Amino acid sequence: MKTCLQNKYWLMLVAVFLFFIFSSTFSGSVGTYYAKYVIGNENLMGYLTSLSTVPAIICIPILAPLTKKIGKRNAAWIGSFLSLAGQALMLANPTSFGWLAVCNVVKGIGNASLNGTIFAMIADTIEYGHWKTKIRVEGMLYSSMTFGAKFASGAGNAIALSALGKAGYDGMAATQTAEALQAIKAFYLYIPIAFMVCICITYALYKVDKLYPQIIKELAEGGLEDGEI
Repeated sequence: MKTCLQNKYWLMLVAVFLFFIFSSTFSGSVGTYYAKYVIGNENLMGYLTSLSTVPAIICIPILAPLTKKIGKRNAAWIGSFLSLAGQALMLANPTSFGWLAVCNVVKGIGNASLNGTIFAMIADTIEYGHWKTKIRVEGMLYSSMTFGAKFASGAGNAIALSALGKAGYDGMAATQTAEALQAIKAFYLYIPIAFMVCICITYALYKVDKLYPQIIKELAEGGLEDGEI
């Protein structure tokens, strides 16, 4: 555990993954409620979800040549801005299904780079940690990411639904209180933006791609002197 905590770039990726899971979980937890009480048709949320998921699946195969050309971090960073743009643009017309559909496509394309690069970047931080500390702990680094994803997903659902309950949401009521509607809008529209901004900032601080050739060279040569970067 001490070795993991000394790996600052791995910690950055853990933060990115948690931000991403919390953002997705919050919007997903209240998505059906948003479609029902804001858009006016709860059945439309399935289409919106598909419109953010399908582009991610389609675009992931494109990532291999893209990351070779511009690097994994840059591809993920660009994707994070696309995801942020898709989420932020929802505020321009948050009651229009057509507009939200376009925004979800943009968001899905951005999410493709986040999902498609995160575990490859974790592999790079394993090499960085080995170079930095002289100890290789890939099992711990990968398993911690999986645990973090499960934690964030469960906690995100609990937080969102608890907040709706405290805001006065009543599933049996034909209409909801202003506080409940505001809570639904907050978790679907606003809070994910804050998490995505954090992702963009974190990627700006991530430097392993620049260090990687030096790291691999020194590891191959057996030069495991403690790095200073």
